[in-house]
Amino acid sequence: MKKINILFFSLVLLAINTVAEELNYPKTTKNGKQYYVYTVQKSEGFYAISRRFNVTIKEIADANPMEGGLKLGQELYIPIPDTVVEEPKVSGTKTHTIEKGDTFYNISKRYGLTVQEVREANPGVEILSIGNTLIIPENKPDNTPQPTEPQTVFKEPETFQSQPDDEQFLVEKHHSSIKIAVLMPFNLSENSDDDDKFIDFYRGCLIAVDSLKNNGADITINAYDIGTTKETLMSVLSKNELSKVDLIIGPAYSSQIQYVADFAEHNKIKTVIPFSSNIPQIEDNKYLYQIVCQQTSLYDDVIEKCTSVWKGKKILITQPDSAGIRYNKKEFSDKLISKFEKDSIPYKYVSGDRIAGDVNLLTSKDSSEFVLVIPTVNNVIITQISSRLEQIKSDKVSVFGFPEWNDILHKDIYTKPLYMFSNYRLDFSKENIIEFYNKYYAKFGVPSKQNNPSYSIFGFDITYYFANAWFNGDAEAEMLQMNFKFERIPGGGYVNHGILIQKYDKDGITEIMH
Repeated sequence: MKKINILFFSLVLLAINTVAEELNYPKTTKNGKQYYVYTVQKSEGFYAISRRFNVTIKEIADANPMEGGLKLGQELYIPIPDTVVEEPKVSGTKTHTIEKGDTFYNISKRYGLTVQEVREANPGVEILSIGNTLIIPENKPDNTPQPTEPQTVFKEPETFQSQPDDEQFLVEKHHSSIKIAVLMPFNLSENSDDDDKFIDFYRGCLIAVDSLKNNGADITINAYDIGTTKETLMSVLSKNELSKVDLIIGPAYSSQIQYVADFAEHNKIKTVIPFSSNIPQIEDNKYLYQIVCQQTSLYDDVIEKCTSVWKGKKILITQPDSAGIRYNKKEFSDKLISKFEKDSIPYKYVSGDRIAGDVNLLTSKDSSEFVLVIPTVNNVIITQISSRLEQIKSDKVSVFGFPEWNDILHKDIYTKPLYMFSNYRLDFSKENIIEFYNKYYAKFGVPSKQNNPSYSIFGFDITYYFANAWFNGDAEAEMLQMNFKFERIPGGGYVNHGILIQKYDKDGITEIMH
């Protein structure tokens, strides 16, 4: 494994015991001792399984003599602890079936509860598995999910300035230096296709450091190639000096987050997770900062901003199918309609099959400005609808779409002005962006890849934002690409809810609100 800048790390791992999330596994008895019979799942290791069943790795190894590592589909005997927490039987409750992407945080938000209330109703459940069920307590009159009632957990966003002193990222202007560790899968010895992407990211970090050093900041930044596996990561974490850094940026892959999160919590190191949108550990680890928020968690913020921007306009919504398959952003449209009804904002449904005829009929009788909301990212449906947009005669009709539309590449979706939300915006014509690329070329002798989003500017924004906050006691910094607005999960870490509402039209991209 190659090091970019040599920094020796040390690790003192916490022994973390959790209660088995599930008690309905098959059981067997061997030599008078009871065991669960568990089938190894994809990408699982001894550590994850030990956490699942509240046993040690040694106990699993003793019960399953073997050579080599675990294999997919392999059966293991898991010792049953003397005391097992049974799933409580609670009357007057509802249940929630766990789906892909679910976390305690977004489940609690959906039902109008706190994370603590959901956890207390499900003692022993530490890991959420798709298809399992959670008990949803009915101790509040409005905690049933209502498509017509948008829920929000945070009455007032908690920023760096509003956090309690003992948990604040920055308390006052007293930091004279900062040590930053960047943990990325550089794969320098493997010639991976991802090499350029993560090296680009790190080079952006270095340019941010240069900018801050020019203002007198004392910064040490070191990067390590942690590969893509637990083993390569642990070989880095087991060395000397990592416990002494002030900020960790990384890892890139979800499979490595648990180990870095445990390390960060034990050593009380603020850790920025730059790319992953599903981070269960953030719900009870106050040292984690999640940059990419799950899109569904942004809906309330997006709707609040859009309804403000659309004040005075008339809203049309493409009629969704009841199953939410063809128009697969039904959750968004349900929340949007709830907001309209709450605020007495008029709206009408139009048919996706007759979209041009319906809209032309309405606009021929009304000179108002209209916004057409199309709640889908289904490629087939967007292809069909986009071809009909140019048949809309009125020039006072705009369209609302979703970030995924940028990947579909149908030119006709830009026939009408298009509202879209994102947590980043990269304008290659802006002076500060041009200046960044000039600095990149001058420093490294090669041009940066001009992707959108740009990995090099991604690295710059994260490093500049957090390092600037470390020295200056606040988080005010001009970002080149991102919009950061961190909200704290009660009892846990911080999630970026910064969004940009943008409008695409013949004059280019206009930033409407952030």
